[in-house]
Amino acid sequence: MPRLKEPTPLRKAAYGRLVTHFVNYFDRLSIDCRLSDIRRSVAQIKGYVYPSLPPSLYNEVCSEFLHKFLWIQRDRYENRPGCHNRAALEVLMDIDIVGLHCGAEIMKNVDHEDAHRFRRLSILKLDHPWTNVGTKSLGNFELQDLTELHYSYLCVDRDLEVIGTTCPKLLLLDIEGAKSVTDRGLRALRPCSELRILSIVGCKVSDNGVNQLLNVNEKITEFNVGLHTFPRQRRTFDVLSRPKALVCPYMRRFSIKSDSITNAQLLAIVELFPNLTHLRINGEIEGNLSTLNRLKELEELNFVISKYDYYLPMENVNELLASIGKNITMLNLMELKQEELDFLYKLCVNIEFLTFCRVKYLSPNSLIVPSFKKLKTLKYSFAYSGQQILEFSRMPKLEDLYFFPITKPNYHLIQMIAALMLDDEKFPNLESVYAPAVADGVRESINQRAAERNINFFFQPSTPSY
Repeated sequence: MPRLKEPTPLRKAAYGRLVTHFVNYFDRLSIDCRLSDIRRSVAQIKGYVYPSLPPSLYNEVCSEFLHKFLWIQRDRYENRPGCHNRAALEVLMDIDIVGLHCGAEIMKNVDHEDAHRFRRLSILKLDHPWTNVGTKSLGNFELQDLTELHYSYLCVDRDLEVIGTTCPKLLLLDIEGAKSVTDRGLRALRPCSELRILSIVGCKVSDNGVNQLLNVNEKITEFNVGLHTFPRQRRTFDVLSRPKALVCPYMRRFSIKSDSITNAQLLAIVELFPNLTHLRINGEIEGNLSTLNRLKELEELNFVISKYDYYLPMENVNELLASIGKNITMLNLMELKQEELDFLYKLCVNIEFLTFCRVKYLSPNSLIVPSFKKLKTLKYSFAYSGQQILEFSRMPKLEDLYFFPITKPNYHLIQMIAALMLDDEKFPNLESVYAPAVADGVRESINQRAAERNINFFFQPSTPSY
């Protein structure tokens, strides 16, 4: 018997219907080119809906409405007049919404002259490549309540000067890939005394600039653990540049990138950041990873390899896991053989998130995933070569399963994934399966089969995100 889903709570269902009504109504008004009616409808939402909902819920409903309204045009390969999209955004303007969250898709359509109309901003994402908010416009926003800013690629030193003088509550700053940011911009962040999470991968900053920032902003707990690996950048912050006496006891999550990872670098990480819980390593491993067993609180290990023909030295990894495996809850590895997968099963008894791949044709046999008792998420990349890609033992806690084929998927592969996953005996708690994008007809067929088993099926691009 397929397990039954809990019915959607009435409150959530009601707000879902409200969002759907807004989307359909505004879409019809826009098709009919009725800008005045769009503005009138926005005023009605702000006049009647806003007073009736808590601010956070109003923000959630309107953000979902805007997301669907803006994306429906892309799904249909249609373009609405820009003035219509900008008018719809006014549902979030000129009213006090404590904790206001504005995502990148919304900001893409904002006129920079309207930036000041978003009040009580808490989370602001300006990392969409087509954003209309220029580098001279960040100061137009009301930033005194801002706690998160995502400004990848487009950020410059002048923006960080604005942040340093107007964002006393800032906790998270993500400016990955902002090639115009220099040490001058980092110095401007010193007044942000509450800063906890910082990602500056791809910025034009020096080791000295980073060290000065870490000395002043002592509360930083996460550094450079962003979404991107920037394969062309040979290294980020050099841990060997920091005097070992300048320990960062608050640092919990850290990422190192270098052509090679040496014993000296591993030892510096251990001595400078003794309380790490998460470590991402991007580079060829030359040092002895067992050095990391001194990190008593380490729970998450993320190995990211930018070089295509490099393979992780699993003997080195296994030696480390032999001493700390029971503490590990997350592992991101590369190529795994059956004996290595079995080794993880024996040592990493508390693992909840596992990522690995199978690119080389090592054997005609399937990989058999052991019965990890606590595993909740599995991400698997592979080059399909005709053989059965995976077999599973019973996975009692697995909730999310991702497949990333490196080669182009075919119908047989998709059907095999569907048949493999829709098994209530092996996967009693499975909620979502993420598979490669396929033709519409195949998608509808699999979605129907998944719905019968109460599983969410999502189709996505082939490139995994680590």
